Amino acid sequence: MNNILQEMTSKSLSEAMLDFSEKVPVQCRSGYFEAMVDKWGYDEVIGGLAEKYWFNVDEITRVMKDVDRYNKPLDSHKTPKTIVTYYRNITNGGAQRVVTMLCNIWSSMTDEQGNKKYNVILVTDNGPEEDEYELNADVKREYIPSYKVEKREYLKRMKAINDILDRNNVDVFISNMFTQHCTWWDMLTVKSHPSRPAFVLHVHNFTCLPYGLQGCEADSLQYIYGLCDGIVTLSLTDEIYTRVYNKKTKFINNPLTFNVSDIKVSCYSPNKIVWVARIDDIKRPLDLIPVMKLVTEEMPYVKLTVVGKGKSELEAELRKLIKENHLEKNMECVGFTMDVGRYYSDASLFISTSFSEGYPMTFYEAQAYGLPVVCYDMPWLEVEEAGEGIVSVPQQDYVFMARTIVDILKDRDRNIRLGNDSREHVEKLERMDIGETWADFFEGIYGDEDYFANELSADTYRDKLKILITHLTGYQQQAKYDIKNHRSRELELAFSDKKDIYDKLQQAYAEKSEINAKLKQTYEEKSEINAKLQQTYAEKSELNEKLQQTYAEKSELNEKLQQTYAEKSEINAKLKQAYEDKTERGERIKELEAELAAIRGSVGYKLMKGVRLVPGNAKKHDK
Repeated sequence: MNNILQEMTSKSLSEAMLDFSEKVPVQCRSGYFEAMVDKWGYDEVIGGLAEKYWFNVDEITRVMKDVDRYNKPLDSHKTPKTIVTYYRNITNGGAQRVVTMLCNIWSSMTDEQGNKKYNVILVTDNGPEEDEYELNADVKREYIPSYKVEKREYLKRMKAINDILDRNNVDVFISNMFTQHCTWWDMLTVKSHPSRPAFVLHVHNFTCLPYGLQGCEADSLQYIYGLCDGIVTLSLTDEIYTRVYNKKTKFINNPLTFNVSDIKVSCYSPNKIVWVARIDDIKRPLDLIPVMKLVTEEMPYVKLTVVGKGKSELEAELRKLIKENHLEKNMECVGFTMDVGRYYSDASLFISTSFSEGYPMTFYEAQAYGLPVVCYDMPWLEVEEAGEGIVSVPQQDYVFMARTIVDILKDRDRNIRLGNDSREHVEKLERMDIGETWADFFEGIYGDEDYFANELSADTYRDKLKILITHLTGYQQQAKYDIKNHRSRELELAFSDKKDIYDKLQQAYAEKSEINAKLKQTYEEKSEINAKLQQTYAEKSELNEKLQQTYAEKSELNEKLQQTYAEKSEINAKLKQAYEDKTERGERIKELEAELAAIRGSVGYKLMKGVRLVPGNAKKHDK
């Protein structure tokens, strides 16, 4: 053992978990688990295990069942006082209704001194919600993350559960969800809490059913059953099955959700039938179509009222089939209602098409209204075994069910006689004290093992065992059939997808060819453009050469112009000088003319034609 633990210290958590699940000997599992917890912490270990085994719980349950911390005995001296019960919600469903009723019963119980016997806490997923069943005011509500959490996200749920246990000093924690992945981890959380409450599993259906469910690790249930501190079943058949794994198992009837004495027997309106259930695959509502087609062939005026809601796509399919089979006048879907009594009180017969039931409260409701019940064979049900007001037919035998319905409706005396049997049966159930039965169970799991002693006759045991073996085998065969069909559907879908892909590829190839043609045309146009561009480049080069020559000529002209400008400037300077000289000469001439005029004026000179005067000589001179 020490060598194993020493080896573990050098490993990562992932490697250690793998060793824990596959290599560690049975006698070392508990020590190895605690060593992992010491090294990495409990949350990290559970988070890692949930991450790795969430969808393969069966692989880890067989190992963790041997961990000592989950096998600690309860304190036999403790008297249970605080009861926690968990279900995902308390709306629209039989199990939801029962959980609500039990909370109300427990919270109303008192001890011999008249003191409150139990503190009751109802835990649901993120709530509250609309249309919840009514709870007593003194039932405390708590909420935790949804059961649909996966893998490491479970740590949030674990923290919320531990918080509830920390604050409320819980003695008993009851889980009402026996086929969900979270149940195993919830049990570990509760059983490892320091206050060590009892973990109880309340099984709301036939315990063999999980063997027919895809995605449910039915084989892991044996380890869950084995680790529970107590199990409550809904039939003696289920008690015999689960007792194989846990001796602290007890069959307890569900409480009735009504007072029989407050209900008046139906008026048995002729040809009226009622079907009440959640619209779900396991209730097989679509079976109503072939049954009603056969019934209406013989009794055209029969009217079936379908009460309930559930899967929207299944509801839509049911309505569609009603229309396609022209049953609109014979079938009416009214959805969910809290006032379902008005449909019972007007009917002559109640029918059920359920594949499986745990404790069908709708059967007992129908019986309270004095209605006969026609249903499929579910021999583990106590109500069917009693046979009072119940007529069962083989599963999905539409002809037999239709024939039974017609026979009862046509024979009013038999209809009423069966109805009276139904009423008497439910009146006997009402006289049972369900609260005290549960109180005995709570005390029993804390030490009174005699409470769980159950002596059955050999015949009874043999009959129940036959039911279990038959249905266990049948469910496994059904599961194989469903898996095979599922795979066939997957292949069909794959083939369909493949054909779609082929068609898309063909379309893509055609589009590609078209694109290639366009690309070719574009390439040719591009080549033509390139040729034009080449010509343009040549022309551009020629123009560039001409421009260069023009630039050279322009430069030469500019030089000549510069020279011309210089010469012009010189000429202009000379012209300016000449102009200035001319102006100066003009002014000089004017001065001289002025002087000459002055001279002429001063000597009285006259110039006459042909005579020249000589100064100082006034003598005439001939030429």
